[in-house]
Amino acid sequence: MKRSLLAVMPTHVVDKRESRATVWGVQHQTLEETLVAHRMAKLNVFGRQLLVARVEQEGWTAARAAEAQGVSRATAYKWVRRYRDEGEDGLLDRSSRPHHSPRLLPAEQIELIVRSASAGGTVLTGSLH
Repeated sequence: MKRSLLAVMPTHVVDKRESRATVWGVQHQTLEETLVAHRMAKLNVFGRQLLVARVEQEGWTAARAAEAQGVSRATAYKWVRRYRDEGEDGLLDRSSRPHHSPRLLPAEQIELIVRSASAGGTVLTGSLH
């Protein structure tokens, strides 16, 4: 007897309004969006849009929408808040790069280190100060 790999999906979890390919932000995925996407993220742009639509348009509670998508209530509230503050742009992936790096060496010191290392030399810390 063959086992089927099909499963029943509860109707309250399925979004019947639009197919995945026509939802804003998903159809034309850019290289930048692909590279920025966090590999452990439970929600992509489509998932965030679906979560927000359930809360804002369909009247779901954030807790119910979070449970349906397998994320925490805090995550659901975060995306709803970003949507309310920034609109659809708030649902896009963001860079995880820090806004500033207080311990970053000045460009001149970095250049000195690179030149010395490429020449096979040793950089003395005293020459960096």
